[in-house]
Amino acid sequence: MAPTNNTNTGDQDTWCFVFISETLFLFFLVPSTEVVCTKEACTNRNAVFPRAFIRKFCDLREVPKDIPSEYRIIILQGNSISSLPNGVFRYLTKVKSMALGQNGITDINTESFTGLKSLVMLGLQSNYISSLPDGVFRHLMQCRVLHLERNRISSITTGSFTGLKSLEKLYLGFNLVSSLSHGVFSHLIHCKKLYLGRNRISSMSTHSFIGLRSLEELYLQTNMLTYLPIGVFSHLSSCKILNVDVNRITTITVGSFAGLLNLLELYLGYNRITSLPHGVFDDLVSIKLIELPGNQLTCLNRVIFSKLPHSPLTLWLSYPHSKVRNQWNCSLLCWLKQEEKHGTIRWNEKNGYSGHVICFSGGSWDSLQCAEQGRWGLLCDYF
Repeated sequence: MAPTNNTNTGDQDTWCFVFISETLFLFFLVPSTEVVCTKEACTNRNAVFPRAFIRKFCDLREVPKDIPSEYRIIILQGNSISSLPNGVFRYLTKVKSMALGQNGITDINTESFTGLKSLVMLGLQSNYISSLPDGVFRHLMQCRVLHLERNRISSITTGSFTGLKSLEKLYLGFNLVSSLSHGVFSHLIHCKKLYLGRNRISSMSTHSFIGLRSLEELYLQTNMLTYLPIGVFSHLSSCKILNVDVNRITTITVGSFAGLLNLLELYLGYNRITSLPHGVFDDLVSIKLIELPGNQLTCLNRVIFSKLPHSPLTLWLSYPHSKVRNQWNCSLLCWLKQEEKHGTIRWNEKNGYSGHVICFSGGSWDSLQCAEQGRWGLLCDYF
């Protein structure tokens, strides 16, 4: 029996279920039989988990009717379940984690998840779900992690996430979402991680992210964005990581990053950015890393980094093996060379490569010679 003097036992138990069940159905380390799990990996205690109900890759056509009500983990991934009838889980009030990925589920409705009042994690990835009806998750008030990636979802509305007041992680990548309307995530007040990568998002409202006051990580990479509206991230004061790599962004204006007071990492690589105006990063008072490889930049003016307080600032400006590169005119970047020398700028490193400038105009960055006055640099010709 668990110790009685631990006042946080309930919360630790919940996160232990999340930890183990995420490992089970995301990494496919589950045997095809019922298993017994321990809490030792999470809390170093010896108390034993209730048993998990596992029917993985068994060619089931429907949810089994014989799932014991006392079970806490249900894994039904890799079957041929095409629908979730009303009330199919109504007796499973103690279930903490449920994996329904890699089935053939096409539709879910507002009563599909009735009864799952204790559920903290739901996996619906790799199905054929095309829409999320208003209120479809309204019974999942304790759910903290929701996987919806690799479906066919083309649109989401404010009502799609009604009731998910405890949700902390939402995965919506690899779908067909094309736009983010006003307040679409407004119910997710405790959400910390939102993954929207690899959709078809081409437009966002200045209020698309309203309500996400707890969000720390936002992933929008590999979409079809051509610009970032002024103030689009103004509601994300807690955000620490913003990734908009691999879109079609051509210009960024002053105010695009307004409100991101706690942002630490900004990823803008592999877009079509041709210039960065004065003041574009002025709102990023906590920034530590900016990545800009694979754009159409030729020069950076020192003034765009002049108000950033953190020193050294880490940059990634070029990737040596990429066919898409910025065309840096190194003769206009002597100021950056001097900042590197003085230790106020440093280069990010990945897989043994440095993200320093690769000169398009001839010569190499390491051999670039600059006088001390070059620290202030020449102004780029587009300023």
